[in-house]
Amino acid sequence: MKKTLVTVCVLLLSSVLFSETWDLDLDFENATVNPNGAWSYGYIDGSGFALLTDGVFDPDNGSARYCWRYAADDWDTHGNIQKILEGEANFEDYNSYRYGGEMCSGPGEAEGVRTAIRWTCPATGNYSVSAMWQGLSTKSGGTTVDVTLELNGTAIFTNYVAGFIGRPGEEATGTQPEVGYDAVLSLAEGDTLDMTITGGADGISSDCTNMDLEIAKASAPSTPTCDDLVTMGSGYFSMDFNRDCYVNLEDFAEFALDWLKCNDPVDLDCID
Repeated sequence: MKKTLVTVCVLLLSSVLFSETWDLDLDFENATVNPNGAWSYGYIDGSGFALLTDGVFDPDNGSARYCWRYAADDWDTHGNIQKILEGEANFEDYNSYRYGGEMCSGPGEAEGVRTAIRWTCPATGNYSVSAMWQGLSTKSGGTTVDVTLELNGTAIFTNYVAGFIGRPGEEATGTQPEVGYDAVLSLAEGDTLDMTITGGADGISSDCTNMDLEIAKASAPSTPTCDDLVTMGSGYFSMDFNRDCYVNLEDFAEFALDWLKCNDPVDLDCID
C-alpha cells in the first residue's frame, strides 16, 4: 500500500505547475528601463550593488542589440550586459561568436567589480532556479571568467568558465566552456539573487559570456486523495470493498454481510 501511495505522490508532484516564471534572456527584450520588473542590470563593488545607467540600442554587424553599460562609450570599466535580440542573425566579431536571441555580456576591468544581473523576489515561496554561463570567446583558450550566484550577497554557487561553446555545428573547446546551477530555493519577498561574472586570470579581454537565468515559482501541489488511485491508473485492492484505500476489519464486515449466501440456481438449498 505504501508503495502505491508513494507512486501517486510522485506522479502528482511531477505535474506541479509554475504560477509565475522569469527568463533573463526573454525578459531582456524589454530591457529599455533599469530596473526592468524583477530584473536589475548592474555591478557589485565594495559598496554593494549598483545599476548600469547607460542603456543603448546599438545595432551591430547588421543585428539589432540592446545593452546596459556604465556610461556612454564605456563598455569595460564596470562591464556590460547585452543581447542580440530575438530573430537577429548570429555574427562573429570582437574575438567572439554571438548568437541571435542570446545574451552576450562582458566583465568589468575595474578592481573589485563583478558585473551582475539581479533578480528580486516578489513574494515569499519556493522557486526553481536555473542559471547557465557559456563562453562565447573565440580567442585562444576561449572565455575565462569566474562566476557566482549570490543570495542576499552571499555566494551559493562559485565556479568558472574556461572555453568556447563553439560555432553552430562545432564541438565546444576548453576545459569548461559552460557551467550551470540548478536548485529549488525557499525565498522571502525582497530576497535578491545576483548572477555575476568577473575577469579570469588573463583579465577581461574578449571574455564575452552568455548568461541565462530562469526562475519559476511553483504552485502548491494538491494533496493526493484515495480517488487519485483511479485517476493515476493504480486502482484499489480487490478486497478494499469500501474503497478507502485500506483492507481492514471494515472490509471484513462488508464481506461478512454476505457470508454463506449463495445464488446458485441449481442448488435448492441456496440462501439468497
